Amino acid sequence: MQVASSDAVVSDAGGAGSAIDVAQSAEPPPVDPATIEPPEAPRPGEAGAVPTGTRAELIARDGKLPGTQAKADGVRTMPASEDPNATALAYTQKTYNGQTPSPITALETGGFVAKMPDGAFVTFRPAGQAGPKTLDTTASVDINDPAINRLNGGQPLKLKFPRK
Repeated sequence: MQVASSDAVVSDAGGAGSAIDVAQSAEPPPVDPATIEPPEAPRPGEAGAVPTGTRAELIARDGKLPGTQAKADGVRTMPASEDPNATALAYTQKTYNGQTPSPITALETGGFVAKMPDGAFVTFRPAGQAGPKTLDTTASVDINDPAINRLNGGQPLKLKFPRK
């Protein structure tokens, strides 16, 4: 007979007096926010380098913002992942929509702000660096783009990427 839970499996197959086998999952190692580099934008001619329309069309298909509405205005929660930093960085690069940001300004606490040629700003903050109301295991991406702001009640869109 086996008994399973979210973090262990115990077997009594060996009978009385036998050793118990326990499988455990390990936590991912902590990431130093200062070591996170901004993703490189695709170069012209590379896959993903051609804009697919406006940033608002890419992010808010059919006018629907991604994620689920959080309690705070302008904040939305994205699906949880095993690696919020990697997931948020990949999403950040997607928001570039084929454009090359210039400049990319590093934040003192880790992360960066990318200024896009069309005037939009995309900010990435690694887990633990978003703010006092955000869990230390949650990465954050803020998008300040006029069209997206209109869809979001006039506010920049703040996306939270939690850990599973």
